Amino acid sequence: MIVDYFEVELVQSQLLAIALERTAEVLTLKRSEICPVPGVKSELVGVSNQRGKLLWFVDLSVLLQIAAPSLRLSRQEKITAIMLTSENFKIAGIVNSLKGIISLNPQEFKPDPHPYLLAQTTLNSTLLNVLDVDAIFQTLPLANSPKT
Repeated sequence: MIVDYFEVELVQSQLLAIALERTAEVLTLKRSEICPVPGVKSELVGVSNQRGKLLWFVDLSVLLQIAAPSLRLSRQEKITAIMLTSENFKIAGIVNSLKGIISLNPQEFKPDPHPYLLAQTTLNSTLLNVLDVDAIFQTLPLANSPKT
């Protein structure tokens, strides 16, 4: 069975596939629109008011241990994020760029030992990691957050 995914690029040209059914929308905002929250994990960049509700932003490159947390972003720099959804929660995953929608066959996936990756596959001879959205919601300290 073929499934649609949203292909995104992280730092160091790492490609990531996110199940399209687990995405809600693409967000673009200035870094200054995200309020840092002291004392949280480094991959949690902060929260932003989106349509009257607080939305957590997670740096997917840091979460996947591709990059160290960076404070180099100017407050005016634009951030692109994909809103990830579960049954009760939403979180925005920060990415470097959007590539588009692709179709993949999950039967061709190879297991990946990383706790936030569901699998790996190749697309046009390029390695592509598949994000495990459920693992993000299960392990980040968001279980007590208000439902969005």
